[in-house]
Amino acid sequence: MGPEAWRGTGAGRRAGEPGVAGRTSTPARRWSRRRPGLAIRPPSHFRRRSGRPGAAGWRRVAERQRFAAGCSSHAAAARLTVRADTPRHGFRLLPAPARHHFHFPFCLCRLAGEGFVTMTEAVGTRPKRILVTGGTGLVGKAIEKVVADGGGRPDEEWIFVSSKDADLTSAVETKALFEKHKPTHVIHLAAMVGGLFKNIRYNLDFWRRNVHINDNVLHSAYECGAQKVVSCLSTCIFPDKTTYPIDETMIHNGPPHSSNFGYSYAKRMIDIQNRAYFEQHGCRFTAVIPTNVFGPHDNFNIEDGHVLPGLIHKVYLAKQTGSALTVWGTGKPRRQFIYSLDLARLFLWVLREYDEVEPIILSVGEEDEVSIREAAETIAEAMDFKGELVFDMTKSDGQFKKTASNSKLRRYLPGFQFTPFRQAVKETCTWFTTNYTSARK
Repeated sequence: MGPEAWRGTGAGRRAGEPGVAGRTSTPARRWSRRRPGLAIRPPSHFRRRSGRPGAAGWRRVAERQRFAAGCSSHAAAARLTVRADTPRHGFRLLPAPARHHFHFPFCLCRLAGEGFVTMTEAVGTRPKRILVTGGTGLVGKAIEKVVADGGGRPDEEWIFVSSKDADLTSAVETKALFEKHKPTHVIHLAAMVGGLFKNIRYNLDFWRRNVHINDNVLHSAYECGAQKVVSCLSTCIFPDKTTYPIDETMIHNGPPHSSNFGYSYAKRMIDIQNRAYFEQHGCRFTAVIPTNVFGPHDNFNIEDGHVLPGLIHKVYLAKQTGSALTVWGTGKPRRQFIYSLDLARLFLWVLREYDEVEPIILSVGEEDEVSIREAAETIAEAMDFKGELVFDMTKSDGQFKKTASNSKLRRYLPGFQFTPFRQAVKETCTWFTTNYTSARK
C-alpha cells in the first residue's frame, strides 16, 4: 500500500476534495457532516435507511474509537478515514475528505481475518520489546535458544523473566514488572505446573495461583498497551468425555478430567479472557495449546514432574543402581509428545504471524501418538538401559488419551517439520545426563 493509498490530506488536492478512492456515499457524507470530526462509517447493516447509524452501529463505532485510541503514540500521526465493511473484519483504509478526518496517534490496522494487525510500514517500524514470563522454564529456555541460534530478528528485543523478577500472583508486582520493561508483545508461559500426582493432591492450589497469575499478566499487558499476548494452555483443558480427535472448537464442551480440574479450569479461563479483552477493548490476545512438551531444562522430579522427564530420571537412577525400571500405571495411556525446541519455533510464528483470537493447537500428528510403555522403552534405548521394565498397577493412569488434531496448524504451516520422537528423546536424555547436577529434579 503506497502513501497515496492511505493519506487523508496531501499536496495537489483542495480541501474537501476526494482522494484516489473517490467520494464517500451520500448517506455517509450526511452522517459525517452531522457529527464533525468523525470519519468512521458504520457497517451497512447497522445503518438505518436515513444513512444514520442505529444503536448497534454507534456501539460498533465507539468500540473502534476505543481501539484506535489505544494504538501506540510513538509514531507520527496520520489523517485517515476508516470504513468497517463488515462487523467481523478489520479496518479498511480510505482517503478522507479534508473536513472529515479522524486523528490516529499511530498507524491504523489492515484487514486480517478476525484479528487486528498493526500496520507500521507506512510510518516506520517500531522495535518490538517481547517479554517472556516463565522465561527460565522448559519452553522459555527453548525459545531463548531458538532466538539466540538465529531465530530472532533485528527489530526484536527479548526479555526473559522468572519468579525471581516478580511474583505474578501479586497484582502490584506484576504491574511494576510491566511498567519497568514496557513490552510491546508478551509470551505468557508462567504457571504453577506439575505432573498427574501433584495435580491430584493440590487442585485448589493449581486453580488459585494460576487464576491470579493469568489475570494479573493479561490486565497488566492491557494497561501498558501491549500489542499482542500469546498465552500457553494445555490439552488437559479439554473435556474428559469427548470424541477424538479433539480440536480448538471443543474446549468448553464439558468438564475436564477430575485428576487436574483446578489447573484445567484456570487455563480455560485464559481463552475466556482473551475473547473478552478483544470484544471490549480490541486487544489481540490469543493462546496456543501444545500437547505434552518435553526437552532440555524440564522438571525431572520423579514425584511432581511430567511423565517423560520423570521416566528419564528413573532410567538414569535404575542404570546407576542396576535395578529394574518401575513405571507407574499400566503403560497403556497414549500421548502426543512435542519437543520443546519445535514448540519454540512455533511460538515465534504465532507471535509474528498468527492473527486469530481463537487458540490454536500446536502438536504432532495423530499418527505420532505413543503409549507410555512405548515412551519408556524409547528412553531405555536412548540411555542404553538393559534392565527390566515393571509396571506398578496400583498407581493411577490418569486420562487414557487426549488425541488432538493439528489440522488447523497444518492449514497454516503445511510444511513444518517436527523433530522425530526418538531423536528428540535422545537429545533430551543426553542433556539430562550431562547436566545432572544442575538439572531441576
